[in-house]
Amino acid sequence: MIERWNQRRVKAGLTAWDPDTVYHLRGVPDERIDIDIDTTGVALLVRRAMQQHRTQWNDMNNPEATEEQRVKSVSRETQVIAWPPVRSGRVLTDVFEDL
Repeated sequence: MIERWNQRRVKAGLTAWDPDTVYHLRGVPDERIDIDIDTTGVALLVRRAMQQHRTQWNDMNNPEATEEQRVKSVSRETQVIAWPPVRSGRVLTDVFEDL
């Protein structure tokens, strides 16, 4: 995931995330993603909330992005389960799944 994000950032003329730099994102390989949630239903609300934190938004995202691209960027949430280890490599689509 972080590799694809960095490719898009560089293509847009932005600096790639460097895990050795303070405050930069630290990604994990795609195969380590254990939860992949479609947040399309709340993406517009998330985007509106992020408008209240403009400096953080611009640090994380392409300031030249269209509004449609900005909403799309918060339409998916991915997570890694730290413990217990995920069973059978299955990717969950809800953080409460199996509880």
